[in-house]
Amino acid sequence: MKVTKTIELGNGHKIEFGSATWDNKAISIRNRYPTSTGGFSPRSSSEIPIEDIKIMTSESIKNGYLNQADILAIKDVCNKKSPKKNILIKLFSYFEIIGIFLILVAFGWQQFETDSATLSYEVDLYQTHDKLDAIWGVIADDYAHRYSKDIKSQVSTDFDSILANWKYWGRMKKEKVIVDSQRELARSIRIFLYVLGSLMVLTRKYYDINDKTMPNKSNRCTTN
Repeated sequence: MKVTKTIELGNGHKIEFGSATWDNKAISIRNRYPTSTGGFSPRSSSEIPIEDIKIMTSESIKNGYLNQADILAIKDVCNKKSPKKNILIKLFSYFEIIGIFLILVAFGWQQFETDSATLSYEVDLYQTHDKLDAIWGVIADDYAHRYSKDIKSQVSTDFDSILANWKYWGRMKKEKVIVDSQRELARSIRIFLYVLGSLMVLTRKYYDINDKTMPNKSNRCTTN
């Protein structure tokens, strides 16, 4: 093996990179342990192809020979090796959470607009009914004072019947209290379920992105 790079680990222990013994065009790695004479032990200092490192690491994780702390240490080295790329990947991984949050905000804004439109309609309706009530009051008062009972019987419009059935705005609102309360309750339940479901999805996605241990998580690693 032709060594091109050496990593000193202390007490003579080294990691060596270089051209492979079996092919000078291939790259190999050697875990070198010293002997008492200053050389290195060929039995404990094995040389393997660099490509096998990935296979050995993957199989070690799959079979539980590396614990969670070891995996996190490897991940930390990877993050330090390419910080800009990892920042972009992490930012991109949050896109789904940000998207769901924006949908939740948009839903809340829509509810605000709907409530504002409903309130505006109620105000317009109140003003219209208030004017109609005032006009009706003037007409009914004029009718009551201008015509006698005999003349009233000759008029085609039955003002007495209309007056008896006329409902002013305040009375109409009271009659709709139960219906309005039921509608408001159903609306509140719908908003609550929507917000709760969105928060549940956001929470799960957040924990998945940050590698938190969750039930039935497929990539959770344990030791034997």
